[in-house]
Amino acid sequence: SSIASFISTPSSPKFIFTGSYLQYGTNWKEFQFLAVVNGNFSPLTSWTLFDADIHQRKKKQKNWLAFWERNKCRLLLSKRFAPIHEVGEFNQWSSSAGSEVNIASIVTSESPATVPADTFIRGSAPPVEHPNLHSDLVIGCVHVKGKHKIYRHALYIQQAVSPYKILSYSALFTFHPLRNIEFVMSLFVADNGALQLTHGSADCEPRLTLFPIDRLQEEFHEYFTF
Repeated sequence: SSIASFISTPSSPKFIFTGSYLQYGTNWKEFQFLAVVNGNFSPLTSWTLFDADIHQRKKKQKNWLAFWERNKCRLLLSKRFAPIHEVGEFNQWSSSAGSEVNIASIVTSESPATVPADTFIRGSAPPVEHPNLHSDLVIGCVHVKGKHKIYRHALYIQQAVSPYKILSYSALFTFHPLRNIEFVMSLFVADNGALQLTHGSADCEPRLTLFPIDRLQEEFHEYFTF
């Protein structure tokens, strides 16, 4: 609601939401959705997203991260983060409401992360611009899910233009108090350059944590200008 209060336009503003929804009556079956909502955040239309790769269909596709390609108004989605960064595009805006939309990968690039399987690294917070980053880069957040459902987090630096290569990951980190399940939902750049991370603690408490600017400089010194 705070976003809408700053927007003055003769027509109602519209926003794009994405996330996962639970299909009731199933054994915790979740699907990724994309929705256009109005200024009151009421849905106008929505779609369910599936991977066009049939070999990926059995995996839960619920943590794709959406981002806009700079200057081209293309809505892209990071589908997988390791061992390759796999990016698809949503361009089926004319599809009827409730449609199942298949998202094909349009570009892939090697990822600097080393993990035993692509399901271990999942998206958390979409990448954002930062005033101290080089102009062609953005910063986002992923989480690493272990076999025993223990979450740990990492920030990453990504190219803002094709091939959208992930250049670096931070060291893994946690929050205080430590919970096995923690999920970062958004990044916001504070006035001093620090990152504000909104996250859910134990899937039940909303929290806000600050990632200091000096820590960012330490983790990503070759990509930041100070």
